[in-house]
Parts: sequence; structure tokens; C-alpha cells
Amino acid sequence: MTDWSENIKDVYYSIKNLSGRNDLQISNNSLLVVKDAINAVADDVHHVLHSVLKSSDKKTVSKDAVMSAVKLNMSRTPELLNPGIKFMSIKLSEFANSAPGTKKDHSSMSERAKLVFNAGRVDTTLREMYHFDRVSPSGAVAFAAFLEYLTVEILKGAMEQTIKHKAKRIANRYVLLAIADDSDLRSIIDMDAIPMAGAKVHTHNVLLSKAQRKRALEEAA
Repeated sequence: MTDWSENIKDVYYSIKNLSGRNDLQISNNSLLVVKDAINAVADDVHHVLHSVLKSSDKKTVSKDAVMSAVKLNMSRTPELLNPGIKFMSIKLSEFANSAPGTKKDHSSMSERAKLVFNAGRVDTTLREMYHFDRVSPSGAVAFAAFLEYLTVEILKGAMEQTIKHKAKRIANRYVLLAIADDSDLRSIIDMDAIPMAGAKVHTHNVLLSKAQRKRALEEAA
């Protein structure tokens, strides 16, 4: 399985700095849970990408092919898809408008696109793990941008769940809740692919006190 853990931790620190919640911590197990979720979606998109290339009789993973695969995979979740496509387009534009640098002072694809995710690693993964023969630089950047966008959405949701439960550490349960409570994320992420997440806690209303039932109704509203 592809190891996105390092990139995910970097994305988390970036979000934490922007949010001003420097008091929140994240466990290594929670990072692995996010990685499993990202891998599950990446695997789904890669299958769609194979179909896109086959139907168009093309062999190169281009930015357009990646965009098409992402749109097809997330067609039922426009509220998640549209900002994602916008993020990918911005990163592709930054990549296209930046100079690669000299041979001595060469800028990586991620640096040129201003991505936290390693587009070079994504390129290698697409070739070696997903068995694509040809991957264009913009195709690797587009796929990396998609994975980074999705990582941000999951981590932001996990941070919100952690704050909601008045905790200081993002645990596996809060990552699970972030996905389970978001209909868009839940529809594209196979929960069975996250072995460490556990089960969402549910207590029947009959077992709740009057105050707990009232609070549950307020949170659901």
C-alpha cells in the first residue's frame, strides 16, 4: 500500500497553522487512518482512469484524463467535486506558469505547483503500482492535487469533530466521524478500507436521558 503518511502530516501542520489551533495534536494511528481513506479513493480513481484511457484509445495519463476520472468518480457529490476541480485547476495553472529552473537549481513538480503532496512520488506510484506506462508531468500534478484536496477535507472534518468533542488530540474516532457525518465523503470512501477506524458509536434514544435526547436533537438540527 502506498505510504502517504509523510505528506498527510505536512498537510495537517499547514491546516493547523492556518486555523490558529496549534493546541491540537494528531496521533500516528489517525494519520494511518487518513492514509487508508486516501488510498481507498485513489484506488477507485485509478480504476476509472484506466477506463477513461481505454475508451479514448490513449495511453498517457494526462491532466485531462485525471480530471475526467475524478469527475466520473465524484459525479454524485457536486459539493465536494466542484471545489476539488477548482483546486486542481489552480495548481495546474501555477505549475504551467512556473519555470522548471536550471539544471543546477531545479524545482520539483510540487514546488512549481505549490503542492504539499509529492507529485514525483505520485508519478512513480502511477507507473509502478497502478501500471500506467506513460504519465505526463501535468497528469501527476493533477492527481497529487486531487489527493491533497481530499486530505484537507478529511483533516478539516476531523479537526472539527475533535473541537466539537472538546478534545485536544485527533483520534481515530474523530477521523471516522468526519467521514461518516459528511454524506459526500461517505459516498466516495469505502469505510471497510479503513481497518483502524473502528465503528461509529450509536446509542439508541431509549437509553438516553431527557437532556441527552434534547442535545442530540439540537446537534442534528
